[in-house]
Amino acid sequence: MTRQAQSDVIIRSVYPAYWAESLYCRPSHENFNMLVLHTVVWRRRWRRKRRNMWVHAINIKRPDFEIFNHLYPDLLEVEEKLHGFFRMHIEQFYRLSQLVGEEIQKRNTNYRTAITPEERLEIFLRYVL
Repeated sequence: MTRQAQSDVIIRSVYPAYWAESLYCRPSHENFNMLVLHTVVWRRRWRRKRRNMWVHAINIKRPDFEIFNHLYPDLLEVEEKLHGFFRMHIEQFYRLSQLVGEEIQKRNTNYRTAITPEERLEIFLRYVL
């Protein structure tokens, strides 16, 4: 396909009214090139605008529905259940959290909040050990 034919396809798809007018009078090369350039730039911007979502809407709600936020406060009330869940007593969990808390702590960024050290330790104890 020649360059002129490619330009005609782009112009027909984006500017149908211009294409109908141009059947009767062919524009000058300068105007035509400006129109093609404008169309290409417009399409690139349109593609860029579609993909500007950093975090999906489902993942924004995730902190509200995590196990740690719902189950942990309830487990603190019943020590037997907490021992069954973490495989250790609450005092041991807090002591371990104090010992390794600074090592496993991450920073909050502008894009997302970090997982707390207690939550990281809870995930490790629940699923790794």
